[in-house]
Amino acid sequence: MKITSVNHLFRCYFIEKNRKLLKAVIILFSLATLASIIEWLDISSPVIFLALIVLASMFFQPYFKKTNLPHYFNLPVTSGEKLFHAIFTLLILFFAFKIIMIFGTFIGYYLLRPVFYTAGNTLFFDAIQILKLNIWSLEKYLLFAGMVSIFLFGSIYFKKNAIFKTLLLICGFLFCCLIILFLVFLILNVNSNGNLYFRNYDNPTNVNIVDYWFIQDYYCFIYAGLTPVFLALTYLRLKETEV
Repeated sequence: MKITSVNHLFRCYFIEKNRKLLKAVIILFSLATLASIIEWLDISSPVIFLALIVLASMFFQPYFKKTNLPHYFNLPVTSGEKLFHAIFTLLILFFAFKIIMIFGTFIGYYLLRPVFYTAGNTLFFDAIQILKLNIWSLEKYLLFAGMVSIFLFGSIYFKKNAIFKTLLLICGFLFCCLIILFLVFLILNVNSNGNLYFRNYDNPTNVNIVDYWFIQDYYCFIYAGLTPVFLALTYLRLKETEV
């Protein structure tokens, strides 16, 4: 992997996407500012999650566009360098969006909220509490990394409408998983006589599969396993698209 090649990828990406990224920054800052006025201080989690998923689903789409305009896919770089550039770019954007939304939250909460709520305005949160609201749990980081890797793979696998096709693929996969879990749950709760019974449930008519011990104890490992799998698939797909 050549640092010079990766540097060219960064320069080309941010030059070509500067208008879209500027629009994203303005939207995120505005949302954080306006939401903090009504004390929705934890808006950064869903908004950044959605923004990075959209960017990931569009990351490799220029490769399939038939245009004579030059873009960073025309550079003589390897698949590994392209993948490294994609991962590192999304990480940079993640932290940049975090800082922007935290700054917007401070502006809205401490400067604009007192203007709109002049009568009886009370600030219930200090700066430390606002920063804590923007710190994600480990489970949320793992879920975020897994979902971004899936949509990044979708951007190089699907030629058009990658975000919608990836969403349909995820929904179909989750539906199949729910069916399999339901069947496994039934099998584990059938006794030797073939009768259905439920272990450790006082009310056998109200059973939630999501509360089952496997989902509760091991879902973090499922999230963690998604990221390397789909990054590897993305790399293999990039190798197939090399000319």
